[in-house]
Amino acid sequence: MIAEAVAGLKYYEWSRIKMAIDKKFSSTSARVVVGDIEELKKAIQIEF
Repeated sequence: MIAEAVAGLKYYEWSRIKMAIDKKFSSTSARVVVGDIEELKKAIQIEF
């Protein structure tokens, strides 16, 4: 479904769509509050 929607787009077209999506998600994630510090520490340790 997504592949069909983006098939044939030029790079600059895809880049503009990506920027709009990133902007929406970054504004949404700015409102996220960390609740459990210990859980966050464990998640970071797993990543590194």
